[in-house]
Amino acid sequence: MANYHLNMSYGKVGKTNAHFDYITATGKYTGKEKELVYQCHNMPDWANSPKEFWEMADSNEQINGRTYREVRISLPEELTKEENIELLNQFLKENFSNHYYSVVIHDKETQPDFESEKKHQNIHAHIMFCPRIIDNIDRENPNKYFKKANLKYKERGGAPKDEKWNKVETLFKIRKDWEILQNKHLEKHNIHERVSCETLEKQRQEALEKGDFEKYEQLNRLPVSINNILLKKSKHSENEKELIKEYLINKEIKSIKDEIYHKLKEKRDKNKEIISEFNSSISSKEKEISFDDVLSKKAKIEQNNSIIENLNNLNYEHEVYSNLISGYKDKVDELNKLIKEKDYFTDEELNILAQKYNELKNLEATITKDDFEKEKENIISKVRTNINSLEKENQKLSDEISQIFAKNSNNKDFINKVNEHYNNIDSKTAINNIILNLQEVEKINRKLALIELQLENSRKTTLNILSKKKYIPLEKEVNRIKEEIQIKSNLGDNESVEKLKSLLIKKEKELKELEINCTKNMDKFVRIKESFEKKLKNNRTELKVKLHGINKSLEKNYNELSLSNKDVRSHLSSVIEKNNKSIEINNEKIEKLRFIKKSLTKDIKELEVLAYLSLTNGKYGKLQDKLSNKMNEIEKIDIELIKLKDNKLFNFLTIRKLEKEKALLEKEVNNISKEFKELKASISPEQLTDEIIKIKETIDEKEHNINKEIKELINENKELNTMNNVCHSLFNDYKDLSPEQKFEKALDLSLGNSKIHNTGNWNLKIEDDKEKVIRL
Repeated sequence: MANYHLNMSYGKVGKTNAHFDYITATGKYTGKEKELVYQCHNMPDWANSPKEFWEMADSNEQINGRTYREVRISLPEELTKEENIELLNQFLKENFSNHYYSVVIHDKETQPDFESEKKHQNIHAHIMFCPRIIDNIDRENPNKYFKKANLKYKERGGAPKDEKWNKVETLFKIRKDWEILQNKHLEKHNIHERVSCETLEKQRQEALEKGDFEKYEQLNRLPVSINNILLKKSKHSENEKELIKEYLINKEIKSIKDEIYHKLKEKRDKNKEIISEFNSSISSKEKEISFDDVLSKKAKIEQNNSIIENLNNLNYEHEVYSNLISGYKDKVDELNKLIKEKDYFTDEELNILAQKYNELKNLEATITKDDFEKEKENIISKVRTNINSLEKENQKLSDEISQIFAKNSNNKDFINKVNEHYNNIDSKTAINNIILNLQEVEKINRKLALIELQLENSRKTTLNILSKKKYIPLEKEVNRIKEEIQIKSNLGDNESVEKLKSLLIKKEKELKELEINCTKNMDKFVRIKESFEKKLKNNRTELKVKLHGINKSLEKNYNELSLSNKDVRSHLSSVIEKNNKSIEINNEKIEKLRFIKKSLTKDIKELEVLAYLSLTNGKYGKLQDKLSNKMNEIEKIDIELIKLKDNKLFNFLTIRKLEKEKALLEKEVNNISKEFKELKASISPEQLTDEIIKIKETIDEKEHNINKEIKELINENKELNTMNNVCHSLFNDYKDLSPEQKFEKALDLSLGNSKIHNTGNWNLKIEDDKEKVIRL
């Protein structure tokens, strides 16, 4: 997802060369070449290379001078490498064309912070530029170029430094320039994402002014920011762990809110597109009673219902004090935010919370009872007036919608367009999202169940930590001995039972002593236990936040699901069929991998042969083949001689010839055998052993990779089977609806028959003339 990042820093004399090495992955940073995907340099003619230019800057700049400035920017991962280069070059042209610079793009895959989170590309650019201006004065000598500037006789001094880079306004300007340019390129490549250099608070204010409440809700969160150095550290203090935990939660909340906002936006844009297309197909007179009228009135009813719900649940006490006391609302919001986190507070933080609460109560005490009641009556009166007005408006809108359908009952274009709209809702996407979300819900629920189990066994875990992972294995051994005693007793093996009982007493004593040693320092025991439980609770909170977002997404997808029963069932069937094919292909892959695994040799003799082949570059095998071929030839001659000796007299010459050939072959065999022995003797036992170990490790690694691949395929099959189960469930639960029911349900024109009336701290809910009192 496109994100905005731009900051600027500077480098002093002595730091330039090392920093250039870092951004270009040279010198001691040569291990990072794979991250470097692009580089470009704007250098003077007298510099043979960018490296030489920056070295000159380091050695010729004044001792306390600044040799370079650097702008670091993040690039959108939605764009291709070529598109990002085009974007970056335009930014360079507009802002750095009168400076010498080196620019590089780094691209590396980030590790996800959550198990279900996708990996992202951390693609960013380093713009390292010299603050001295290119003023077209010929300075062939680098010593002269880096001299102090002479404002009166420019050719006598060095190139002047552009003072604008010392002003904070310049940073604000290039931040805004980068926002505008990045958004232009995103729009150019049909990417709906947009970025902003403004704070979340300012963006929220702009969204409110434009009436974009969905955008406001998307931005209504804490910023996702943390020091990158902190994330890279291998060890963290408790405070740093809390900061990282807060960062991860904020990041997850942002991801959920972004997903909800973009789905709402897609739906809104789709409706606009449909309305626009429909409007172009009917006359101006028909437009007054057309589909866009229905949708706009329906949207207004939903908006009014939302306002009515908020007014009915208004906290009158809060509204009265907010109207009468300046800044009261902000203090209440601050207190509510703190209360949400109170489970993780220290005693000192709880005291601060109590202090803020008392401050609020002192402010409330400044308002007299008469003033309070008077203001409350005014607010109640306004609320009732507004609710009545909105309900009347909703009734009027509902009547108008009914009239539009009544007037257009014979308008084929209108009816067809409405049917087309609801039949063309992307039911496939909705179903796929439901399937994936249900799978994710199942995963999260399993993790939550595991966390609850871990919380129940937190004492054992703490004992295991303090005993350096000895407690739980010892406890398992005790339980195993008990089971074995039971089995031996049932078999009547009394001798073994007695031995096992003696061993059990010894192990139980060890377990008890271990527990006593671990709990000697009870403060430490309690502290570790609480820390472990806190971590689990934080994980549980994160998962519940995620689960809430998924459930919201599920609810939305169910609402968006097309009411075309045929299309839904057809798609579910195709998903099941596709999954079954994937399962079949995976099973074939698993069988092949298992066959390959069986063929991997582990016999010491075969490993020894492989080692000799490796150490002799294949010569060992060639000699073996040569020797084998010669022995086969000797064997053939022996067979022929046996046949010929039955009639020696007539075959005398042939026998003599074959015997000579055999003698020559035997001589060759002796020579090969000798060479073979010498070759083996040239390899020491140590070399041979090392090579065997190396080959065995390679084979073990191959086996490990095969096992890993098999496991991944099995897990993928489990996922596909789970998906099929969900599809079967949806298929069976999806009931046939008549066209009238489908049409009515799609538009959902009814206003509902329940109202909520505020009665202080309680709500009275009226449903079908029956009253139910519910707590606020």
